[in-house]
Amino acid sequence: MTTQDAAFQPDTVAATVYKKLRHDIIHGMFPPGTHLVKRNLAKRYGVSVPPVIEACLRLENDGLVESSPLVGAFVPKVTQERLVEEHIFREAIECQIAREFSLRASEQDKNLMMRFAKELDDVERDRDPTDIEINRKYQQLHSNYHVMLAKLCRVGLLYQQVKKVWFRRIMFVWNVDKKHFPTPPDWHVTLTTVLNSGNPERAEMAMRHHFNINTVNKQALIPDSLVQDDSFFSELFSTTAVPGELPGAEDGSDADGTPALDLLES
Repeated sequence: MTTQDAAFQPDTVAATVYKKLRHDIIHGMFPPGTHLVKRNLAKRYGVSVPPVIEACLRLENDGLVESSPLVGAFVPKVTQERLVEEHIFREAIECQIAREFSLRASEQDKNLMMRFAKELDDVERDRDPTDIEINRKYQQLHSNYHVMLAKLCRVGLLYQQVKKVWFRRIMFVWNVDKKHFPTPPDWHVTLTTVLNSGNPERAEMAMRHHFNINTVNKQALIPDSLVQDDSFFSELFSTTAVPGELPGAEDGSDADGTPALDLLES
């Protein structure tokens, strides 16, 4: 946790503005490139300007707001370089989380993640790509799965960083990438089975395979307007995984119950 995170009190006006503005940025009310005029934000949220300033500083720390002396605060633009960096960082942190979970998880943790995985795969199996609300639910469940995985590692810094990664990921999904592509059946259940095996090498390999599902789907994530030439994909994606069975997967145990919490908003 950064000093700024630690100093940010959860029950203040600034914290309320931070959560509301974060939600609005993530879900496209303020698209990439939008200039954030602090007086207008204060009026929108019914507060004075100082809490808005504090909230914007916190959102800069999350990577959801940028600022410059001449322009002021604005929502970051989505660029080719930014997408490359986000992909590299997210892959690195998710693979480390997979390793830590495989070493630290209790049986209760493993059962909880399997419940998350089953619900997520059920929604993915039946979802209509044209249904906005179903897609919102899927994105919430998907982010909750990966954030809970980090939380159960019991490494505070990993948990804080992966939440920020998923804030930005959802922002990119809703503002840039509205494409939908299918995943293999029981994709998260299969991944979770390997994570629950207690083998960190297998867990890391399974997460990397999961993350880089295949070249076609990777390319579908990138808006055509950002792709300058074919070398873009060779730089962004260093490995090609084949969709289907993950390495070392075995049958997972059944577990009843449905997790019902929004970890990103906690």
